[in-house]
Amino acid sequence: MTFLLNALLVLVAVFVVIYMVRRFLIRAEDVGHYVGSFSGEVYHLGRAYASVRRAQGKPRASVICFPGLMVDQVYFQGLYEDSDLELIWITASNCHLPVQVDERLRPEWGRKNPNEPGTIAYDAHALLLALKNLVTTPQVRIHAVSRGCAVVLEAGKQDPDAFAEASGKHVECVLEAPVLPGSRVLPPLSWLASPLMIWLIPLLLPLGRLSSAETTIKRVFPPVNEQKLKVAERFLYVLRTPEALMITERDLMDWMTSRDTSLLAHLNHVCVLSPLNDCILDVERQRELLHSAPASWNIIEVPEASHMVIFDAPEVLPPLPDQTQA
Repeated sequence: MTFLLNALLVLVAVFVVIYMVRRFLIRAEDVGHYVGSFSGEVYHLGRAYASVRRAQGKPRASVICFPGLMVDQVYFQGLYEDSDLELIWITASNCHLPVQVDERLRPEWGRKNPNEPGTIAYDAHALLLALKNLVTTPQVRIHAVSRGCAVVLEAGKQDPDAFAEASGKHVECVLEAPVLPGSRVLPPLSWLASPLMIWLIPLLLPLGRLSSAETTIKRVFPPVNEQKLKVAERFLYVLRTPEALMITERDLMDWMTSRDTSLLAHLNHVCVLSPLNDCILDVERQRELLHSAPASWNIIEVPEASHMVIFDAPEVLPPLPDQTQA
């Protein structure tokens, strides 16, 4: 009896220690990992940011880039480098701004967002703010990846008129390895997204940082290449706090189960880059969901590509049309 009582006391003590450590870590803000200085404009969009590189001379088109979960604008480095493109990188809410600038502008139109920071709905509203207030050309591409695609679909639901020709803009969307309403996460990542594992994120995050980026790529995004390594090295440093990651991950899992494919109907000019070597999303489930897409959607299956499609098959990224072709 004494042994059982002592064992119980030890278990209680261990739980209390775990609980207190987690409570300390949950709001511990990590320092941002900057990729360098930035000579363009940076705008606060509430808790999100928009980094704008204006074109040299008259812009041919505007490109808005929205990254996936635990990824920032480093993902898009090397893309859309033409000097006649207006480039807008969105940093999702509750994430570190990855560039250093002298001033972060706070426009009045960017102050109000009715949604909770860290959610797809919040970031969708921020995307719409950028589309309506920062874009200066009628030819627009939105290139989104993974969770970023869910943000684009949610933005289409919030304001479908912003994507219509009547808005004065021709908005085309490139959805790379998209998270869709009803998408299914593959094991073992589905287990890592369970309620228990999300609760443990403050404790697991420091341990995850001990793992090498190369190991992560080999397991989840094979094959390994330099571009993927550069992105993977930043995975666990993009969000400001463990709590921010918990909010975002819970919301993402909830969004996949609470939305249906009717969201797809709000967007007309869409190119989907769907990887067939995806180790994160169930490929057959993705195919099934994309059968509900409007006939105007161009769905490209990429046989050897991982969830980071553009790094495995850069040739599948559609060229940007000239303004005259819009």
